[in-house]
Amino acid sequence: MATLTVEDKATTPTGAIATIAGSVGFNIHTVFVVRMDLTYRGDWIAAGSIAGSGDGSIDMALAKGLWWAYLETQSFPVGLFASNPVAFPVTDGLDVVPTRCRRSIIDVVKLLNLPGIGGRVYDRLWFDEMNVSYPCVICTTDALAEDKREATSGPEIIGYPTRVEIAENAMERINDPARAPLWEAWRFSISQALSNLKLPGVPENIRTVVRPLNILESSQPDGKFKVVSGLIATSACRVARGLGV
Repeated sequence: MATLTVEDKATTPTGAIATIAGSVGFNIHTVFVVRMDLTYRGDWIAAGSIAGSGDGSIDMALAKGLWWAYLETQSFPVGLFASNPVAFPVTDGLDVVPTRCRRSIIDVVKLLNLPGIGGRVYDRLWFDEMNVSYPCVICTTDALAEDKREATSGPEIIGYPTRVEIAENAMERINDPARAPLWEAWRFSISQALSNLKLPGVPENIRTVVRPLNILESSQPDGKFKVVSGLIATSACRVARGLGV
């Protein structure tokens, strides 16, 4: 049965290349895709087709983001077959490595669809409460620095950190012992999803290292009681040096 692999073009306009291998005889191959996005509730759509004997590729025009794809093969005279779905990113090739690392971490946390939080995963320069609904997850690089390991030749290894914090500001929910397992489940799910992960959409990434922060930490900024729980996810990447990188 034919197999499917998908590679990000990392160009503008954005898209990806679907490669079909393992074909036998005459076939009609169609690649179907759907956005891997909690705010999107679309159906699988056909992104392109090829027909003939042998393998081939399909140039798909797709928007930035994370996607699922699967291959549907009409094989003559055998019948219709479908491959397992594969996940792949689509980027525009313009964002630098640390930006893609942070955004990929945010996409991964959104995909967890944490109960009670869902898509409330915010990208912030610092811990900012504007346009935030609680409980939520806030991702920031505020007060963090890269872990840079100098190399005498070849690419450098740089760790790009992102603080991932679960936040709550309602006293009646914070002090409810029945909610403790929910907090622990949120923290556990995020930690396990990011630990040793090779980030989607960041080919430079080697792996992600998770450093836990306090399990719970309360504060009262501007007279508002708040509690957070979180971790720092550091994405180790091989990064080229020199002008124009």
